[in-house]
Amino acid sequence: MHLPDEFLHNQAAFSAGAASLGALAVSLKKVMAEVKVKVTVLQQKFAGNRTGEGGKSFGLALSQKLQDMATLGGLIFALQMVNFPVANGTSGHFLGAALATAIVGPYAAILVMAAVVAVQALFFADGGMIALGANIFNMAVASVAITSLCFFFAKKINPSPYRTSAFLGLAAWLSVMTAALACSLEIAWSGAISLGTLTASMLKVHALIGLGETLITIVAVKLFFPKHTLSFVSKDEGHEHA
Repeated sequence: MHLPDEFLHNQAAFSAGAASLGALAVSLKKVMAEVKVKVTVLQQKFAGNRTGEGGKSFGLALSQKLQDMATLGGLIFALQMVNFPVANGTSGHFLGAALATAIVGPYAAILVMAAVVAVQALFFADGGMIALGANIFNMAVASVAITSLCFFFAKKINPSPYRTSAFLGLAAWLSVMTAALACSLEIAWSGAISLGTLTASMLKVHALIGLGETLITIVAVKLFFPKHTLSFVSKDEGHEHA
């Protein structure tokens, strides 16, 4: 799914890159606003208390948020190193968009996933530099967007813990399928292969990879982030700690 440069023509690469830059700018602005709101709420709640949560400054809260995001990004990066076999001798690896969205919310998740994809391209040559914007769009923007949509509908029905895990699993599977579809569209736009042929092949393989994504995501949330088991479908946004 990590596109090399030669798979995309310049128009496709730059268009996807522009979309990614826009999404990153909006996400950064939203994360800063979320931190500011959290600090304001805490200061109002603990008015007059200059210690502990009540005295938390914006800079300290932002530092904590970035630390949480970095910790989550490191975990996702490590999990992506584990490849699992798929049909016909192919293999897949963990994506992490659903996990990131469940733990830190959609805007911070886009930043986390973009950082992971960028590090892979810069230091491990996993994906081309010209195609970096497209890879960020596929694996950070599009995959987080579909995950957020799943969680939005989940909040509407206030699911039980069992159904919450089901929604998380569905979101994880769809995040892989969405990234694969976006990747297919970009390659087809570049004229490398017909859309129908490529899409059928990509989605078939990634439907199986998505099953691995589902399992790893559910286990990772329950194992590493038990306090967040219900937070991502709660009507009270609960993305506080990674």
